[in-house]
Amino acid sequence: MNQEQAQRRMVKDNYNGLAAIIDTCFKDCVNDFTSKTLSGKEETCINRCTEKFLKLSMRTDFNSAAYQLETQGATTSRI
Repeated sequence: MNQEQAQRRMVKDNYNGLAAIIDTCFKDCVNDFTSKTLSGKEETCINRCTEKFLKLSMRTDFNSAAYQLETQGATTSRI
């Protein structure tokens, strides 16, 4: 996989992840369709839900990057 393909895959994965967050939080938080606006309870739920997912994503990305650095370090030290 070349660099351009890797970048495209990363963008696609990010869009898919965002779509999953939106879908999950919407299903969990929005249940009153009688108004054009979110209720205070729904808005609070959406904010908490998205914040939780974004923190998890950042933690996962950080751990993945740390693992890759460790792996690269181990590989270069064998050479």
